[in-house]
Amino acid sequence: MAAKKTISERFSELKKASRNGCSITSIEDLLKEENVYYRKSFVPVEFLKTWKLERILEALKCGSFSYAFPNNSFATRFSDEDILHIEERLGWSHTFESRSEIARILHDYDQGRGDADDIIDTYEDDCLEYANCDGFPIDET
Repeated sequence: MAAKKTISERFSELKKASRNGCSITSIEDLLKEENVYYRKSFVPVEFLKTWKLERILEALKCGSFSYAFPNNSFATRFSDEDILHIEERLGWSHTFESRSEIARILHDYDQGRGDADDIIDTYEDDCLEYANCDGFPIDET
């Protein structure tokens, strides 16, 4: 049985597997995240909660925070903003793992036509028809 990873080991793995994404523009979006980039440094949001609010707001205003996105082994034609949109649409948590899964779905279902919403429509249809959603919740609204 493999030994349980420490928080430090898990953080190190996430840091290596992530890349700097698009800018975070609101405090609400920042607080939904588990980990973000601050001036190109990977940091947990829990650490940022020790900062003074004025400092966080100034950094947001300057565009110093950005989303952490996975370094996937496959390319996708969709932007980081598309992935964030799909994450909201599906009601998934704002985590590195959910973004990896969304990128995989977009890659697997993409046939070179339509936008990200069209692809997710197809994915949702398959989930409803075949009950094959890999354990992720689907918002049916």
